[in-house]
Amino acid sequence: THFAYPAYIIQWLSPGGKWQTLEYFLIDEKENTVIFSYVMATGGFYELDEVVSYDILPNTDLNSVIDEKDKNGGTQYAEGFTVYFPDDMEGANYDLSFLEYLK
Repeated sequence: THFAYPAYIIQWLSPGGKWQTLEYFLIDEKENTVIFSYVMATGGFYELDEVVSYDILPNTDLNSVIDEKDKNGGTQYAEGFTVYFPDDMEGANYDLSFLEYLK
């Protein structure tokens, strides 16, 4: 609901902070295209948006993109969510449906 396209968030760490890391895929179903966004710097997020042809920015405050329950879980070194350093993978749900767009 926070993006112009369906989104799969891989990392969303310290949004708006000094060590911001945002990594996610957007799915343009109409064009059968996967858009990969990776930003690792404060301000870089908006600079990236200026040079791409897709609307990659969330349509809300960066801090509201992840659920409240995920903001402090997922990693020990930064506030946010990441699939790379999971603290607790028990009961995790994996959605690999985006792979169908890679055919």
